[in-house]
Amino acid sequence: MASVLESRRRLSSLAMALALLGSVLLWSAPEAAAAKPRPLDHFRCYRVLEAQPPAVGVVVLLQDQFDLADGVAPEAFVRDPTWFCNPTEKRHGQKSVEITNPDGHLQFYAIDTEPGPERVIRYRNQFERGRAHLGVAIMLAVPTQKEGHQPPAPGSLDHFKCYEVLDAEPANTVVGLTDQWRTEPQVEVGGPAFFCNPTRKIHVDGSGVGVNNPRRHLMCYRTSQSPGVITTILTLNQFGDAFLIVDNAEVLCVPTQKGKKITIL
Repeated sequence: MASVLESRRRLSSLAMALALLGSVLLWSAPEAAAAKPRPLDHFRCYRVLEAQPPAVGVVVLLQDQFDLADGVAPEAFVRDPTWFCNPTEKRHGQKSVEITNPDGHLQFYAIDTEPGPERVIRYRNQFERGRAHLGVAIMLAVPTQKEGHQPPAPGSLDHFKCYEVLDAEPANTVVGLTDQWRTEPQVEVGGPAFFCNPTRKIHVDGSGVGVNNPRRHLMCYRTSQSPGVITTILTLNQFGDAFLIVDNAEVLCVPTQKGKKITIL
């Protein structure tokens, strides 16, 4: 507990500095000069049944586009892994979207954050154009290396701060998905579960990562449950290495564009 309190004290001063510097810290010059990125993949996400270590247990600052507009850099307490996501090929009607970054995986962690304002956004993706009512930030998605793969290429995949979707129209469609573990020809896609902004992440020692691709968001939809063989994997990211046991695929994250107009409730 003492270490968490100390982290909070040190991050508090960092938060003040971030609020003053604003966009200079979030969209840094080296990141803006990066090479043209690959398209953002779709991701098939598997529920984490068990993780060792069971939780990260650290406080970080997460500053996304909502926070930048508000001039703040909120704290987030990072807890246990919740989902592990493979890049996936998607077939929708006559169209197929291939995997562009096979080493780019995402590991989702539950986070505790202070309640903020609810927002209504407009979004567009391959399924629909719509409006989504967003609640509190509930998860952090971290670029992750999976055993047997190379690390994600530098700048190819951002961190994402993900907000609960309180209300949005369901996609109500069927797709075919093929990832590195399985092929599913008929996956029912339902309503959005969470919406993810690319985010800057700052650790207690002042180190951090910025945003390379500010226009690339993810809308993550609930899908028909796809039971399968329980899978064990080793992963490595900026929080360290972990041993995960995963089973059902229950979420599909889709590259999404966010409209400029945001309504604060």
